[in-house]
Amino acid sequence: MIWSTSWNKSTYSSIVATISILLFGFVGGFFVNRFGIIPWLERISIIMMLGIATISYYVVLRDTGLNWVAFLLLSGFLALWFEYVWVHYCVPYGCFEYGDVLGAKIWNTVPRTVFIGRTPLIIWVYAVLRKYIQNSGLLIILWAILLTLIDMVLDPGAVLLGFWSFDAGGRYYNIPWSNFLGRLVSGSVGMIFATLLLKNANNNIQRTHSAGLTLSFFAFIALWSGMTLPAILWFVLLCTYLTYLHTP
Repeated sequence: MIWSTSWNKSTYSSIVATISILLFGFVGGFFVNRFGIIPWLERISIIMMLGIATISYYVVLRDTGLNWVAFLLLSGFLALWFEYVWVHYCVPYGCFEYGDVLGAKIWNTVPRTVFIGRTPLIIWVYAVLRKYIQNSGLLIILWAILLTLIDMVLDPGAVLLGFWSFDAGGRYYNIPWSNFLGRLVSGSVGMIFATLLLKNANNNIQRTHSAGLTLSFFAFIALWSGMTLPAILWFVLLCTYLTYLHTP
């Protein structure tokens, strides 16, 4: 196919990405909500999680090199450390524990998949905000809002599927509000490294697809399960993401 302009090619790619993300969430969310994650499918869910994260990892490593390598390693190890402290000391998120769905655990505490699970979300937030905002103060404020919205979409579905659970439950779909305050703390560290290491990175929209697929999946889990607020919040995030995808 011969593209008349680079804009047309970019627009086509964005449309394909949008349809793929929505279709993945619709089908995956319906299937899991209907049948659950039965034991023999747990390994498949882990492979799927790794595969989704690999999309962003491959793109950022291909496009930008050593700074991305440092960022991916730092953010992965920090995620493991925060989660380990969280499980053992209930700080900063509140007392909780991981289920067995996410695979084998390090020291019987934190699943190894945590190393790659959260980094694509930080990549997504950083890429979207940096495309439009250069003022550091405004960036931090909007980052805090956006990251909180993301967790309010993801966490209800994760708790429902048994990825993790909170000892005392909580008022937001069995999640305490302290969880979101804690996410801001750990995410802030990740954003500091992103700002320092990724400021010269190319603005390649493909690096955001992993987070887009993850958000879509958990949003449809919420929708099929009758959790209205996470689904509404996802619509807000979807509008933000579509603006990012379709803006040259």
